[in-house]
Amino acid sequence: MNIGFLGAGNIAEAIIKGILKAKKFLPENILISDIREERLKYLTKLCKVKSVKNNTELVEKSKIIVIAVKPKDIDNALFDLKNSIKKHNLLISIAAGISTGYIEKFIDKNVPLIRIMPNTPALVCSGVSAISAGRYAKNLDIKIAKDIFQSVGKVIEVDEKLMDVVTAISGSGPAYIFLFMESLVESAIKFGLKKEDAKVLVFNTFLGAVRMVLELNEEPKDLREKVTSPGGTTMAALKVFEDKNFKRIIEEAVFAAVNRSKELTR
Repeated sequence: MNIGFLGAGNIAEAIIKGILKAKKFLPENILISDIREERLKYLTKLCKVKSVKNNTELVEKSKIIVIAVKPKDIDNALFDLKNSIKKHNLLISIAAGISTGYIEKFIDKNVPLIRIMPNTPALVCSGVSAISAGRYAKNLDIKIAKDIFQSVGKVIEVDEKLMDVVTAISGSGPAYIFLFMESLVESAIKFGLKKEDAKVLVFNTFLGAVRMVLELNEEPKDLREKVTSPGGTTMAALKVFEDKNFKRIIEEAVFAAVNRSKELTR
C-alpha cells in the first residue's frame, strides 16, 4: 500500500521521517509531489522516497493521500484530486484552516477524509496532532490516521468545531513558548549572564519543567505551588505576573488566535 504526500514541505518531511523510523511504510511505498523541484530532489535523496510527475499520478498510485499544501494552494490541489480520487482512497488533510466540509464539497465524492492539525515539534518527533473525521470516514480510517501521526508525537481526537481552539493552543503554542524563552534569555543577559550560559539555563529549565509535569503526573498548579516558598524569590516574581494579570494576557492572546483562525477557515 502506497502513501502519497501532495506537498513536500517541512511538516510533510517530518511525517515521512517519522513513519520511516517507525517502519509504518517502506521508502518505496512513499510518493511525493511538489511544485518545487528542489524539494523533490532533496527528499528523494534524503529519505529514498519516490517523486512523481504530478498530483494526478500521485493520486492514481496511492491508497492514502496526505494533503500537505499551503492553504493558498488548496484549490489547485483539490482540482487535481477531484478528477482522479476514488472512494477506496483515504484523504488526510493537514492544510491549516481548511474544513472537511470545504474539501468534501469541492471534490463532490463520498471519499473518507480526516482533517489533522499537527504542530511544528513534529519535526523532532515531539509533536501533538488533533484529528477530526469527515462525514464519510469510518473507524478504520481514523485508526489509520492516528497510527501515521503517532509516528511524530501524540494524537488526540476532537470535534471539528474545536479545531480553531486547537490551532490557537498547539498550532500557535510553540511560538508563545519561544517568546517566553526568548524573553528570559534576554533578561538573563541584561542582568549579567553570558548568552550561551543563559540559553543553557533557560532551555533546560523549560525541558525539566515539562518533564516534571509529564513524568510526575501532577498538575502545573500543584508543581508551581511546591516551587513557591513564602516570601522567596519565586513568589516575588510571580507577584509581578499576578499584578500584570498574566493569565488574562494569555487568555486574550488565545482568544485573538481563535478568532483569527475562524476568519481564515474555509
